[in-house]
Amino acid sequence: MNAGEGCSARQNDDLSRRLKLETETCDSVDQFYPTYLPTKFDLNEPTKCTRYEKYTYEGTHSKGQCESTKVYPKCQPGCKPYMLIAKPVTFKCSGGNNFKDFTTMMKVPTGCITL
Repeated sequence: MNAGEGCSARQNDDLSRRLKLETETCDSVDQFYPTYLPTKFDLNEPTKCTRYEKYTYEGTHSKGQCESTKVYPKCQPGCKPYMLIAKPVTFKCSGGNNFKDFTTMMKVPTGCITL
């Protein structure tokens, strides 16, 4: 429709501008679902409750093993998760004929606190 049919060009421009702003942004999943993880941490530094390690998966019917590509928080004995969030975890697999790399959603702790 044009301005002569009851719509002004300004409204169309405003709508186009807003649509462009909404569809142009590409944010990572971490910006939509904050992980509350520290940006820098030392894997060798002892902590009271939280340690960081890679997740592993071993097949029961074949001799393959998968390991996550990143480290994630894990609670020490005597501690519990402060909060759990669903996060995509990517696994790199080796061994076994049927093992392929995969990504799955897992609930991981944001941090751990004492009981």
